[in-house]
Amino acid sequence: MKKLIGSKGFYKMVLAICVPIVIQNGFTNLASLLDNIMIGQLGTLSMSGVSITNQLLQVFNVTIFGAMSGPGIFMAQFYGKKNKEGVENCFRIKLIIGIIIALLAIFLFYTFGQQLISLYLNDNPQDSLKTLNYGMNYLKIMLVGLIPFVITQVYS
Repeated sequence: MKKLIGSKGFYKMVLAICVPIVIQNGFTNLASLLDNIMIGQLGTLSMSGVSITNQLLQVFNVTIFGAMSGPGIFMAQFYGKKNKEGVENCFRIKLIIGIIIALLAIFLFYTFGQQLISLYLNDNPQDSLKTLNYGMNYLKIMLVGLIPFVITQVYS
C-alpha cells in the first residue's frame, strides 16, 4: 500500500511545486472576480462588457499556460539532470514564445477587439453599443497587463 501512496518526501516535493502554481492561479482569478464585483456596481451593461472581455482574456491565459507548459516540462528535466545549458535554452524559448503570443494577442485585441466582443452581443442595438463601449474600455486597460502576466508565466 505504501508504494501506491508514496513517501512523505514525495508529497513535500509535490506540494512545493503545486502550491506556488495554485497561489498564482488564485491571484489571477481573484483579480477577475474583484473586477467583476467593482464593475457590477456600475450596472448590468458595464458588467456584461467586462465579463465578455474577461472571457476573451481567459482564452489568452489558457493559451499562455499551454505554451509555457511544454518548455517548462523540459526545463524541469534539464534541471533534474543538472544541465544548466538546457535550462537556459528552455527559459529563452519560454520567453520568446511568451512575448510572441503576448504581442500577437495585443495586436488581435487592439485591432479586432470590437468584432470579438460583438460576437457575444445580440440585444437591442442601443444596449449592445453601450456594452461594447464598456468592454472595449476595459480591454484597453487590460492590454497593459498582458506583458507582465506573460513574464510571470515565463518564471513559473
